[in-house]
Amino acid sequence: MGAPRRPRPLGRAAHACLRRDDRHAGPCGPRWGRLVNTWILDAIDPLFFGDGRSVGTGEVNGRALPPPQVVAGLARTRQGLDSNGAWASDPERAKTIPVRGPFPALLNRDGSVEEWLFPRPADALLLVGGLRRLLPLDLATWGLRSNLPGAGLAPVGLAVADPSKPQPMRALWRWSELERWLSDPDAPGEIRGVAAPPIETRLHVAIDPATGRALDGALFSTAGRRMVTEEGAIGLGLQTSATIQAGVAPAGGERRLVHWRQASKSLPSAPETVLRSAEDGAVRILLATPAILQLGWCPKRLFDAPPGSVLIAASVGRAEVVSGWDLATNKGRPSRRCAPAGSVYFLRLGGDTTARRAWAEKAWLEPRADSDTDRLDGYGSVLLGAWDGKLTPPAPSTRSL
Repeated sequence: MGAPRRPRPLGRAAHACLRRDDRHAGPCGPRWGRLVNTWILDAIDPLFFGDGRSVGTGEVNGRALPPPQVVAGLARTRQGLDSNGAWASDPERAKTIPVRGPFPALLNRDGSVEEWLFPRPADALLLVGGLRRLLPLDLATWGLRSNLPGAGLAPVGLAVADPSKPQPMRALWRWSELERWLSDPDAPGEIRGVAAPPIETRLHVAIDPATGRALDGALFSTAGRRMVTEEGAIGLGLQTSATIQAGVAPAGGERRLVHWRQASKSLPSAPETVLRSAEDGAVRILLATPAILQLGWCPKRLFDAPPGSVLIAASVGRAEVVSGWDLATNKGRPSRRCAPAGSVYFLRLGGDTTARRAWAEKAWLEPRADSDTDRLDGYGSVLLGAWDGKLTPPAPSTRSL
């Protein structure tokens, strides 16, 4: 039945994290223009986040963390319900409320944030000899060319080949670990990470409403994510200007109980090392949330980087598929493919030093999907990492790549 949940009081956190976000509309997305609250969804029941597959396919379906549109829907629904739990808002207006997230967090026993968690970066590879860094490779050194789409796009790999088998890594990294990787990936220190919330399966039986007895052969099972790991409870963080009432409330179609708390700890800001790297003209972009992009894995708007910026390389994981149910039309939403959280893009930045730094400061944890509508839902929130902007010549032993 999964790990036992540690008892925690249901009281509200003592301090709330509030800040004003005056992002402007236009090419960089929606304007917030109000005090932005950081909220934590602390799950009481196991949560299930569908991945588009039908139940009963013989595979474990359901993702470890919800897609951004689910978190946005929870926040907008929480604002739009009246005291009796009935919808009392304008659906079209609710869709314009911007929401950022989800940002998972490791929680203390009282429900406050111990440390923020982020997806494992796709440019990190754990081998028998330790953690290795994946870099854009300069194949021209060997007179080789790549068949990757896009002119001049460099492949990403190890500068020095290692025949050992990659080792499994935990799905989430603590901010203290990721900060070191973003600032100086050549000296990240120990990376322990945090495991994804485990799946908890429950067996049920259908009841005959006429007799109150179990129906023969009507056994079925449900699965959900118990938001507790060996390291502690995991909450789901989000930022929004929506007016949300703290407390316990049902969430989603299955009405699983969650506790809404205002976070007592701010989301991290960009390290100075990363901002200096942007000033020097090159950065890595790490997706903190999945991104829906017009060209599939490739951003058409290039995260609204300064004019003249160029995508040099990318390390993108397997596509995630998101869909859903449209209550207005009572039909399923079309499936869409996302670049998964943790994907890394290597950019050389255009513009002058001032413009590059201003862009980096503004882009940090900002949704940068290609569509403004998807940005309102929180798709494509980005973190930035340092990079020298150079292609790395592969060692002779990697010529077989």
